[in-house]
Amino acid sequence: MKEGKWRAIRMAGLLPLVIGLLIFLASPAVSVKAAAWQVGDVFVGVSGGSYQVYDNTGVFKETISDGLGGFTTGCAFNNALDKLYTTDFSSNVVVVYDIAHPHNILQTINTTGAGTASNESILFDNAGNFYVGHADGNGDIQKYDAAGNLLDAYDVATEDRGSDWIDLSSDQHTMFYTSEGRLVKRYDVASKTQLADFADVGVRPCYALRLLPPGDGSGGLLVAATGDIRRLDGAGNIIQTYDAPGEDCWFALNLDPNGTSFWSGDFCSSNFYRFNIATGAIEVGPINTGTGGSTLFGICVAGEITVAKGESIQLTPLSATNPLGTDHTVTARVQDGDGNPLAGVVVTFTVVSGPHAGVTGNDTTDASGQATFTYTGTGSTTGTDVIEASFVNDAGDTITSNQVTKTWEEANAIELKSFKARTGSNGKVVLTWETATEVDNAGFNLYRAESTDGSYAKINNTLIPAKGNAVSGAGYKFVDKPGDGVFYYKLEDIDYNGQSALHGPIDNGKQKTKRSRQKGETGAVTPASPGKAGLGD
Repeated sequence: MKEGKWRAIRMAGLLPLVIGLLIFLASPAVSVKAAAWQVGDVFVGVSGGSYQVYDNTGVFKETISDGLGGFTTGCAFNNALDKLYTTDFSSNVVVVYDIAHPHNILQTINTTGAGTASNESILFDNAGNFYVGHADGNGDIQKYDAAGNLLDAYDVATEDRGSDWIDLSSDQHTMFYTSEGRLVKRYDVASKTQLADFADVGVRPCYALRLLPPGDGSGGLLVAATGDIRRLDGAGNIIQTYDAPGEDCWFALNLDPNGTSFWSGDFCSSNFYRFNIATGAIEVGPINTGTGGSTLFGICVAGEITVAKGESIQLTPLSATNPLGTDHTVTARVQDGDGNPLAGVVVTFTVVSGPHAGVTGNDTTDASGQATFTYTGTGSTTGTDVIEASFVNDAGDTITSNQVTKTWEEANAIELKSFKARTGSNGKVVLTWETATEVDNAGFNLYRAESTDGSYAKINNTLIPAKGNAVSGAGYKFVDKPGDGVFYYKLEDIDYNGQSALHGPIDNGKQKTKRSRQKGETGAVTPASPGKAGLGD
């Protein structure tokens, strides 16, 4: 029943148009200027040619779209972590997005050659080439270089469909894949030889799969098996299952960069979750995409741990923006060819270009394979630093990380002309403020306390949207209803990168304006109680 329904859905020619309309009406609002993508961000294929982007806790960030409509399924970042490659199942193309805002489409790669159709999945090897699995047509797996040139094609054995979902072993030549049947199959892409099946999962259809460390099959794998998600050991035995109440169409699956979790989505409900691999506990979710049933058909995670990339070093965060005079820390994670963290490795960090070019540092990886580097934005020159990290492996080869960026800005995101509080009638306090300029300002929050050094609680339910810009400011008004008494207020401005600054405090009794923020000073918000926030001075 499920399989028949799924086939009908995917083959219905008009449905992508309908789904595109539903997504336009029902999906979360697209950010006007969303925060930068970071390692751990989750990309969910929601059809309509679109992917929704969430942070690692499940908070929605934005939607990206290829403008083609149709089902969106596979996605993967290249090894440099500066491009996102996605598969548009209906158009049989790979669409490449720039990681930098506004995430422009850099390339559209047609994968229809040699009779393939319905490209479902995509992954990168350690040389930077990518493989694409095809559900329909001849069902071949294709290999492309990073520029999108076809390098080879593999006529793999299929079951109920084509080379649906694929994952490459750490040996760089054994391909594990499903074919919407009950088997996990294998193929040697080096010798072009069909290998013995890895396992019979026991149910059909099986969809997305991911190898677990050490990545050669001996550590087993995870596979989305419609009714649940199954963990197989190295011999192909089912040793664990994962499920959530009311979910019966598990389809998408990918590993989290934390090394202990995975993400999976259900196409019937369009819910997705993060599970703990060892315990099976749900760590995040359910998160609903708001796009209706039979729309969620893909999940990938920025910086996912995949053995196909081999021995490597990964640098995070991918980008950040802060005012001059503050510190910035980057973290490198070193893994061996099987995806395991490497401890005791000396990592060299270098600012290769930008206002702080030439700044370097060293650190040694800990048990989790991580090393850090912190430096300060000095001087008065704004601009963007490009940072990379490297280490020397046992063979004497230098392995270099992806490059990340750090943008240094002037400390003041806004120029505040006034901030005033006036006591009104019936226990009301009228707060007004005016700006001269607003650079990349997202909006404002207001906080109230009963003493100048007291605990400040946020009084606006949602962010007060910015109305000014880099060349002109705006006036604002907010009415608080605290009752009778003297109250103290602080104003917080927040930019599009999440950086905040405080102004105040002012009080409603003395009606005077103070400014506590000096150049480079920022405020820190910490949870106080549900729906409120405590704000330090």
